[in-house]
Amino acid sequence: MTRTVSGVYENEDQLKNTWDELINSGIFREDIHDDEENRTLKVKVPAETVPEIEEIFDRHGLSRSS
Repeated sequence: MTRTVSGVYENEDQLKNTWDELINSGIFREDIHDDEENRTLKVKVPAETVPEIEEIFDRHGLSRSS
């Protein structure tokens, strides 16, 4: 089962650093979406990977959204 984890970013540096770490952790680019209008980064992952993504978001200061 897949889930989408969403986090709100404040600036472009925060977005870039989070994006880079997601890619380096093995997340495929096609599973990452940047909703620029709402400044929200969305990542589609298997349910068991959600804690890892949340940890990456926390490390870069993204606020989780539903």
